[in-house]
Amino acid sequence: MHGGHLPNAYFPEWFHERSVIFLKRLLRNLSDDFQIIAKNVLGDMPERLLNIVMEVGDPRMGICLDIGYAGASASVRVTDWINCRRKQALS
Repeated sequence: MHGGHLPNAYFPEWFHERSVIFLKRLLRNLSDDFQIIAKNVLGDMPERLLNIVMEVGDPRMGICLDIGYAGASASVRVTDWINCRRKQALS
């Protein structure tokens, strides 16, 4: 699923909180063998998606790094996305 914040579409003040609430409710209603893999889109903060996934705290939730989208962001280097994804893999 596209899980990233789009700066021109979402307010950062509520995006994190509402995303966590939604994903926890969704996972509560899904079978144990169902996985949700959140994918970055054109967000400008790699940590945003990582923090949401970590706060949801469900082993069925993960992150897929789309290098194409990561490279399309002028304000964030691809290596920043990769390093952020490594943090999630180690936690």
